[in-house]
Amino acid sequence: MRAAVLCGVILGFGGILGASVSIDLTATGGATLSGGTANGAILDATSTPTTVGTGVIDSFVRIQNSPSEQGYNTDANSVDDNKNGIFTHSLLLSQLDATTKPGYYTFLLDINEASSTALLSLDDIQFYTASVGNLSQSGTPGPGATLKFNLQTATSAVCTGSGVCNNASANPKNEILLNYNNNSGSGNGFDMFLYIPTSVFTGVSPTAYVYLYSAFGGLGVVGGKDYTSDSGFEEWARITAGGQQVPEPVTSGLIGTGLVSLFLLGRRARKA
Repeated sequence: MRAAVLCGVILGFGGILGASVSIDLTATGGATLSGGTANGAILDATSTPTTVGTGVIDSFVRIQNSPSEQGYNTDANSVDDNKNGIFTHSLLLSQLDATTKPGYYTFLLDINEASSTALLSLDDIQFYTASVGNLSQSGTPGPGATLKFNLQTATSAVCTGSGVCNNASANPKNEILLNYNNNSGSGNGFDMFLYIPTSVFTGVSPTAYVYLYSAFGGLGVVGGKDYTSDSGFEEWARITAGGQQVPEPVTSGLIGTGLVSLFLLGRRARKA
């Protein structure tokens, strides 16, 4: 079990080249973002296996391209780098998990890179709400959607765990750095937990559709390190309402749930 130890400081100006706020989670660890619409959001990367049972996790968007990729969950087909199929679909606000970590909605990220080029930049995270679930504009959902959260408004981060955070002003770009080798292989589960304060959606109807836009690989090759997307798909998921609670790493560390990991068996081909 990995204990989360609060560093207790907001680090000074830094980052890698074009990245203004570089949150380095390649050695696992976490950060709490502050500033703008990202205020209070928590990132937690883990190397602890997170096997979960079938029916507990709902994958709602899969994105794949090289050397960079972007997309968002929608019922429309062929939007940017989305993979069509049942694992890319719309979400209602009422379907989000607010029980695993009270006061937050919990999202899980599974990345898939080649072991030899295991690093990956998570360049953008944005949340939108809309009255329909089939928006199809290229890039972010755009017209017809309301922006509720944007990684690029984060101006600082408090480090937790063993993560290393280098922080500066919000512009021109914020980056989150991840490492596939921390949690590689079939059945090992998710590489990062994302906790979004429920207050981000204050006043939004439970029947509104929620869009999660994300982009990966845009940092490219920096200092001999390859942060591009170069293998299988990246996948965002939610914990299903009423399902077995998955212990969250920020407060408790990730522990085995003892459930049969049927859901994760389908990943064998892409994570072998």
